[in-house]
Amino acid sequence: MVLTDMPGRKRLRVAWEGATSSSHAIAIVFIVDSADESRFGQARTELHRVAKTSSLPLLVLANKQDLPQAATADEVTKALGCVGAQMPVRGCSAIDDSLCVSAIMAWVAELSVISHASHQRADVQGGRARM
Repeated sequence: MVLTDMPGRKRLRVAWEGATSSSHAIAIVFIVDSADESRFGQARTELHRVAKTSSLPLLVLANKQDLPQAATADEVTKALGCVGAQMPVRGCSAIDDSLCVSAIMAWVAELSVISHASHQRADVQGGRARM
């Protein structure tokens, strides 16, 4: 798996569309500074813009969970208007990169299970049951 870090500054966001439309992209991980509630409005706007322009699965990471002022994953979910399984929010802390990587890997594993199950259902419904 290859992860690409995309810049968050407004003037650099134009690069997002090209990266998310790449034939190699399999998902989007949108990282939010959960300790800076003043930027939640901007994050919400950009998150929903990305969600509307891409068909890729989307995970939101609520970063900086190690800080006492950080909003919880549930609070970030509400503030950003995330919709259940379409836009799951997971807490993490980049201080311990393994927590962020673990959150991403667990989500990718869930996607794989869901994708595998939906392919099996489609195969059975289409009369192509696999043995």
